[in-house]
Amino acid sequence: MKQLLYVLLAMTSSLAFATPGQYQINQACAEVGCFAGDDPNTSTIEISQSAGTFILTSNLTVSTNGAPAILVDAGNILGSGVTIDLNGFQIRHSAVADSLTNGIEVIGQNSVVTIKNGKIQAFNDNILAGDGASVVVENMVLRIARDDAIQASIGIIRNNVFDANDFGVNAPGSVNFSADRLRIENNLFIDDAANQNVAYSLGNTNYCKDNVIAYAEPDDAFSLCTLVGENLCDNALCTTSQTTSQDEAKE
Repeated sequence: MKQLLYVLLAMTSSLAFATPGQYQINQACAEVGCFAGDDPNTSTIEISQSAGTFILTSNLTVSTNGAPAILVDAGNILGSGVTIDLNGFQIRHSAVADSLTNGIEVIGQNSVVTIKNGKIQAFNDNILAGDGASVVVENMVLRIARDDAIQASIGIIRNNVFDANDFGVNAPGSVNFSADRLRIENNLFIDDAANQNVAYSLGNTNYCKDNVIAYAEPDDAFSLCTLVGENLCDNALCTTSQTTSQDEAKE
């Protein structure tokens, strides 16, 4: 029966997305495999293609732990590029996520993954990019992550809303490069309880431009990030941190 469902779903997917290189993701296909390479025997939606656009056509709710909702693993293919378009939908964990349960996880050297146009909430890390992987995250709402809304070392993070996460952006460093390379621009950080830490481990090789922190946070909330334009920390312009107090707080 499961194999029959998989075949029927694959046929439906090919009819709905006739454009080559486009694939759909939804709650129904998550149970049986959404496309070639996605193992129907796991709860994780696995993207192994080196290129393509993967479009959500429904909300995606995860209740289990121990693995990410979506795993992108294009291997070590130089120039690989994948886009995940949430298409206005959300990916949500409905229970308490453990440390292995992330929303979208990207692994593989040289991977370039764009994640856009939706909401991810309540995972350990809502978005986790492994060492050597690059991400572009745009037009997203990232809420109530138990650890980081985004953990990445290389990429562009723009036009997003960060809401009540433990940490907003974590730049853990990269063994393949001498330092992080993140451009963080035009994002809004909100938290009614003012408990969200905006950033962790942002060195001066990262650029922060025209961001708004709409609650009481220290004016050095972006740590050592190189500030460009006007970054607003509550009711004053942000400054560059001269200490490592925020980094020590997460250890």
